[in-house]
Amino acid sequence: MLTIIIYDIKETNNRNKVIKKLQHYGLKRIQKSAFMGDIKLSYKKELTLALQENIQANKDSIIIIPVCNTCQEKIITHGTPLKYTEDEYVIE
Repeated sequence: MLTIIIYDIKETNNRNKVIKKLQHYGLKRIQKSAFMGDIKLSYKKELTLALQENIQANKDSIIIIPVCNTCQEKIITHGTPLKYTEDEYVIE
């Protein structure tokens, strides 16, 4: 299922680990703090647990949003999406 993951992670080291994990699961960056891609339900549960290892619950947040097929058809974008290289991890 198409999934959007957005995050706000204060510490660069933890943020970089989260980014690497999202890329490992095949998700692609769509904004500085947002990734999107198709991920199976079984992997989504695994990814959720992996991401929790790299956040501080009192400072950071990660939101995982499933997007159904009907909703995918209604996605609207404006402007030019930012382009990132695969090895670009640090966002200041």
